[in-house]
Amino acid sequence: MGKDKKTIFADIVVLIGFLLLTIGLLMFTIINDGVFFSTAGMGVIFMLIILQLPIWYVIISKKKPEATKTNKWIGVVSLLAGIATLIACVLESIVIDYIQPITLSTMVSIFLIAGSVCLLFGALLELLFKKYNFSIAISSVLLLVMFTGMIWVNAEGYKDFNNEVITSKLRLFTNGEGGYTTFRIPSIITLDHEVINEKKGGELTDDVLLATAEGRKNSSHDRGAIDLVGKISLDSGKTWSELITILSYKNEVGKYGNPTPVFDRNTADLVFPYMTGTEKNEYNYSTYVAVFEVNKDGSINFNEPKGSIDIGFEKTGTESGGTDGVRSYTLMVGPGKTIQLTKGEHKGRIVVPSSGNGYSFVMYCDGNPLVKENWKKSEPAGTGNECEVVELSNGELCMVTREMGGCTGNHFEQYQRLAYSNDGGCTWYKQAEDTSLKSPICMSSIDKLTDGTLLLSYPNSFLTRVNLTIGVSKDNSKTFSTTYLYKGPAGYSCTAVDSNDNIFVLAEIGKVNYNEELMLFKVDKNKLLND
Repeated sequence: MGKDKKTIFADIVVLIGFLLLTIGLLMFTIINDGVFFSTAGMGVIFMLIILQLPIWYVIISKKKPEATKTNKWIGVVSLLAGIATLIACVLESIVIDYIQPITLSTMVSIFLIAGSVCLLFGALLELLFKKYNFSIAISSVLLLVMFTGMIWVNAEGYKDFNNEVITSKLRLFTNGEGGYTTFRIPSIITLDHEVINEKKGGELTDDVLLATAEGRKNSSHDRGAIDLVGKISLDSGKTWSELITILSYKNEVGKYGNPTPVFDRNTADLVFPYMTGTEKNEYNYSTYVAVFEVNKDGSINFNEPKGSIDIGFEKTGTESGGTDGVRSYTLMVGPGKTIQLTKGEHKGRIVVPSSGNGYSFVMYCDGNPLVKENWKKSEPAGTGNECEVVELSNGELCMVTREMGGCTGNHFEQYQRLAYSNDGGCTWYKQAEDTSLKSPICMSSIDKLTDGTLLLSYPNSFLTRVNLTIGVSKDNSKTFSTTYLYKGPAGYSCTAVDSNDNIFVLAEIGKVNYNEELMLFKVDKNKLLND
């Protein structure tokens, strides 16, 4: 290949890299609208940086190449710096999800990485063909793009909180606390103080709140060393205990996850479904229900469960799990919370929102939850996974279900989906019916006030996990009005209502990534309903 052909080939490689990176930056900016303080401003900054490349090409191409040793070594150092920075970003994204929670798009990540690799390869070719100045320009522009991203990640602050309806907010689980890298998968439930007083002989004046989550020790990944942790409030959310380890593997790498507890009003104890798997068994999850005693002072005996049983399905075949370890036969509970029915012929029934093999359904129990024969599986409530259930004022059940599409795929128009049962969850006469509420494919949570008003917490966006919102329905989910809580990155949430109609939302939020902490919001009911 002649010298001119070689330089043309190098220029083509650079052009391809330029186009790929430009597309990636445009997609990155559009998808993350709502994460930036100014999407337009961030887009302009990226474009001003990347457009320097064609400008430098025109300027340098009109000049005689300066093939000096100084330019050569500057080119080598710039290229090595660009390679090292890209490798660091990619490695960090693989290890602790540095990029993916921001983009929430596999396609964006591919364009950004592929464009960067092409540009670095083009810079190497230009260097070999002694076009030192252009090689330096390529590496410098790419470094500037990456450093701009790093500066943005570290400079962003919290977005707008809706203090008109939020009466208090508390950073309940903060990444790094207790040695945990990340807290994810929030759950919050209320334990009625009057039931505890009646069944246990207590003298509580406020409901007890139990907040639980996954404490992920080494990364935010769905597999690894992951404990179930929690905190308790004995005064309806005013003060909280220190971090409690509920379930943990001591001598091997394993996960306890998907907390989905419920307060059993028949016994005043805690019924706690969860999933568990280990690195050794390739996270081939088993699904358990444990029962923990609640004491008369509202504390819970997590160290001495009354018992636990496996309620999962038979494990068949040699199927390998995905990135989260879930197989088609895995019984996936929740996450969030279980409910206990209060009306009709099935009063007292424990209903666990569940999913498996691409469908949502419930596991329900009439009687002692520590007897496996008492557990039954309902008919499908539609396609989907990660669901929650609420008992409507008319005694029917309503389930909110996460769409089965991958959260990192392109999904430009998805909505929260509801299913309905009129027989205590055994069958579902409406399945996966779309609402008017946007969904970026993410777990959502549903609960109700004493007058039957429905509350649905979710990220309000088509594109990414952002804009924590409460949907309010006063007509049993036929229509919804919406009120935002936080205009920033927001992921999973769990909503709970105590016996005095105090509204609590425990949600994943952050400045840049949606999983930087679990924040507890207390919401003013009157302002929410009048908003």
